[in-house]
Amino acid sequence: MGKVSPGTRDGQQRGDASILFVGCDIGSEHHAAAIMDPSGTVLEKLPRVFNTLKGFEFLEQKIDYWVRRTGADTIRLGFEPTGHYWKPLIHYMCNRGVEVSFIKTTAVKAMRELTDSTPSKNDKRDSVTLAHLLREGKVLKSPPAEGVWRELRDLVKYHRRLTRENGALLQRLRTIIETFFPELTGAFCSNKAVGLWRLLEAAPFPEDLIARGPEWLRSNLKKWTRRGRSAEEKADLLMKAAAESVGLPVRRGDRVRLQSLLGLLEHYREELRMVEQEMERALMETGYGEILLSFPGMGVVTSATFLGELGDPANFENVNQVVSFAGIDPSERSSGKKESRRKISKKGRPIMRANIYHMALGGIRHCPELKDYYAEHRGMIESGRLNLKPQQLLFAVAIKEVRILFAMCRDRRPYIPGHLQMKRAA
Repeated sequence: MGKVSPGTRDGQQRGDASILFVGCDIGSEHHAAAIMDPSGTVLEKLPRVFNTLKGFEFLEQKIDYWVRRTGADTIRLGFEPTGHYWKPLIHYMCNRGVEVSFIKTTAVKAMRELTDSTPSKNDKRDSVTLAHLLREGKVLKSPPAEGVWRELRDLVKYHRRLTRENGALLQRLRTIIETFFPELTGAFCSNKAVGLWRLLEAAPFPEDLIARGPEWLRSNLKKWTRRGRSAEEKADLLMKAAAESVGLPVRRGDRVRLQSLLGLLEHYREELRMVEQEMERALMETGYGEILLSFPGMGVVTSATFLGELGDPANFENVNQVVSFAGIDPSERSSGKKESRRKISKKGRPIMRANIYHMALGGIRHCPELKDYYAEHRGMIESGRLNLKPQQLLFAVAIKEVRILFAMCRDRRPYIPGHLQMKRAA
C-alpha cells in the first residue's frame, strides 16, 4: 500500500496527484467505502466491505489497483468514530501504512446538507461525503489511538463504566438503609466510613443491634472508628436509634437483598482497584505519567483520563488545538447589536471535558498558581471590573491548567512551583 508521508493535509495544498482519499462509512457487518482523487473525482464506490479479513483484503486490493492507476504514493482514510465496529478495520489499515483520520459526525451532517438537500441518508452517499471532507482536510487533530494509547483510553472508559455501575449500587444500598434503618447513616461522617460498612456486614438492622447489645457495639466501634465521635458516644447514639427506629419490619428476603448488594459492592471495589493499577501502569508507559502526576491536584485517574482521551500530546501543534479538541474553547453567537454570552463550544470529547472540569477544581484547591489566579479574578468579578460568570471563570482556570500541562508534556519536564511567576518577572 501507499506509504504515509508527513506534511500537508490535502491534495490541493500539495499541488499534486500523489494522494488517494478513502471515505469509509462504518457498519456492524459491512462498511461502505469511496475512493477519490485530489480533484474530487470519485474513482470507485464499494458499497459492501465486509468486516472480515477477506473484506479488508478486498478493500486493500481495490486501493492498490487505484494506486497503480494514479501513481499515488499516499493513502488517507477518513471515517466517523461512532461505536466500536471501526476498530479492526482501522488497526488493519494503520499496520499497512494508511494515514487514518477521525471526521466529526456534525461535519458529515453539515456537508451532506450543503451538497444535497435530499433528506435521505445511505451508506454509499456518506462514504463519498467522508471522502470529500477528508480531501478538504476537515479532520480531527488526534489520529486513532494504537498501542498503549488505545489501551489507556479503553481502560479509562471501562473505569468510567464501573464507577457509574458502582454508584447505582450505592444508591440501591442507600434505599435499603433508609427503608429499614433510616437513622443509621446520620451516625457516620460519610457513606464510605469503615465503621458503617463493618456494621452493615455484622448488624445492619435495628433488631440486630439490639440483639448484639451495647458492649459488643462499643468494643467493635473502637476498632472500626478512627475519627468523629468517640466509640462510646457513637454506640449510645446507635443503640438509641435502633430502639426508636421508624424503619419497616425486616423480612428474610430483605436480608438476602442486602447481602447480595454488599457482595456486589465489594466486587466492584476490587475491580476498580485493579483497573486503576492498570491505568497507572499504562500511564507510566506513555512517558508522560510522572510529568502529569507532578502537577498539584493531578491523580492517577485524572491524569490517565486526560491522556487517554487526548492521545499523544505530540500529535498537536499547539495548545489551542488541545483546548478546541476538548471543547472548552470559548464561543459566542452575535448578530448586529445582539451579543450572546460567551460559552464553551462543547464540540470536543465529553469525557475529556468533564475530566478537565474536575482537574480545575482540584487545581484550585492544591495548586498555588491556580488558586491565586482564581482568587484574583474572582475578586475582579465581585468588584465589577470583570464581566464573567462563576462557571466561566472555572473554565478559564481549566484552560490555564491545560496550557500548563501541555507545556510540561511538550518540554518533557515536571511541574516547577512558581515557574510561571518567575517567567513573568523575567
